[in-house]
Amino acid sequence: MIIKNTAVTLITILLCCSCASRPVVPPVSDELAQFVEQTNSHRELADLQYFLKRHGVQDVIPLNQILKQGTDWKSKQQPQYAIPDRTLWPKMVRTLKLMQRFIIPSVGPVEVVSGFRTQKYNLLAGGARRSKHLEFAALDVIPRSSTDREALHKTLLALWRLHGKNLEMGLGLYGSNRFHIDTGGHRIWRG
Repeated sequence: MIIKNTAVTLITILLCCSCASRPVVPPVSDELAQFVEQTNSHRELADLQYFLKRHGVQDVIPLNQILKQGTDWKSKQQPQYAIPDRTLWPKMVRTLKLMQRFIIPSVGPVEVVSGFRTQKYNLLAGGARRSKHLEFAALDVIPRSSTDREALHKTLLALWRLHGKNLEMGLGLYGSNRFHIDTGGHRIWRG
């Protein structure tokens, strides 16, 4: 009886200590909260938030943006959000550090319109077969302020030339102010 009570007490202490060391996770958007409720992915989301916080990138881009599959999710009849497998999380840390250190200081505040994608969504959206969005390493981004596309592309190209190889930076430049950033290999394209 004493051994059993001691074991229960030790387990309780360990659980309390592990919970106490975990920071309170910030609130998420209503839409993401609804997705989490519907998919019963509370634990995964909390763990991802904690993982990003531990790596110092939790405030670079709002979580609801990096988990957003794309802008046409309704017409594709797919969920607006998707949560990647834990094994992929370190890849987004690298991409968020690139955003934090180089992209945002150079182009200003941004909004992510596509982050992680499921295979199904990526296929329906016409994404590349080996898209870095599938690996949780890519973000499609638009500047929040009105920016001349030519100036934006010039700035991004300069960053890619200067830091792209060392950071394994992928850069996609599109016809609008939308652009693609990833850390899945040094390459560039225009879409």
